[in-house]
Amino acid sequence: MIQNPFDEDDDAEDFIELCEESGLQNVRFTPVFNGPNVALTLDADLDLGFEDMTEIRTWLGFEDGRPSAAKRPRTWVAIDGDPYPYGNAAHREALADDYPEEIMGELWDAVTAAIRIMHDANHDLEHMRAMAVTFITEQLNSSASATWDEADEEVDSVEAFASNCAIDLYRAVTVTEATDAHLGYDIAARTLDPSTGDEKPLRVFWRTDPESRKFIHCFGIGDAWCPAHEGDEKIAELMATQPAESQHHYVHAFDHLHQLAHAASGVAEENLAVAVAMMEVEDGPLSEDDVHQLSHKVFASTLVELNPLAWSISGEPDLPAHEH
Repeated sequence: MIQNPFDEDDDAEDFIELCEESGLQNVRFTPVFNGPNVALTLDADLDLGFEDMTEIRTWLGFEDGRPSAAKRPRTWVAIDGDPYPYGNAAHREALADDYPEEIMGELWDAVTAAIRIMHDANHDLEHMRAMAVTFITEQLNSSASATWDEADEEVDSVEAFASNCAIDLYRAVTVTEATDAHLGYDIAARTLDPSTGDEKPLRVFWRTDPESRKFIHCFGIGDAWCPAHEGDEKIAELMATQPAESQHHYVHAFDHLHQLAHAASGVAEENLAVAVAMMEVEDGPLSEDDVHQLSHKVFASTLVELNPLAWSISGEPDLPAHEH
């Protein structure tokens, strides 16, 4: 119901129209706290033709009105002070005992509208709390930046990616979506073996471990490969497939390609965070499924950013680049 400046529709008009259609009058919201938990209750009046207006209250949480920390708290409605758990069949049966049948439709429509409005209000509350926390964090970090040791600052992912593309140990750095890993990148490059002068394809890629069924990072030279995170022994076995005079060259190259691979994922994660923030400003908090679907689009689109940058520094695939 909070009007978003990015929206063309007027949410306030929709809210008023819903109240008018359902007969709700004197609508008011009240924040209720329970430790760190807070929620908005809704109170409204309904004219059913009785001497006094019928009072409706809806809220999330416990029967006594306190908000709950549960992920999906129960919805409650009180009519003239009598609370009912919403969605319970006994709820409507109890109302039928207390109110004439001819006004039950009108009463139930008003209750349904009140609950919808209350849920929308709490959705807005969560959205604004998340935005407030983000804003306060940015302000605090801005103030705290004077205390930061520049030597300890993290290198920007794009900067780390570009600097590792510029290493004169390989050329034609190319990033592709991982064949195996979910939301991962594989890295390919070409290098000249310093002892033989032969050009060799290098890879830092993801692979499914047949034993654990988990994704593992691997180094590859041509058709030979080894896990990247299982110790020096595995890497030594891979190096043994290459000339002794060239092994240091390959280890050094893989060290930088490994950093490049993680930097590429870092760029995608940062792009995803920006995309989520922009969408939540317009649409409110995204569900886990929404974020997951968005992440696939962002990881794919990030390649349009990374590969032209990599090729501008390390040379395009199959075109001459670095001298070795």
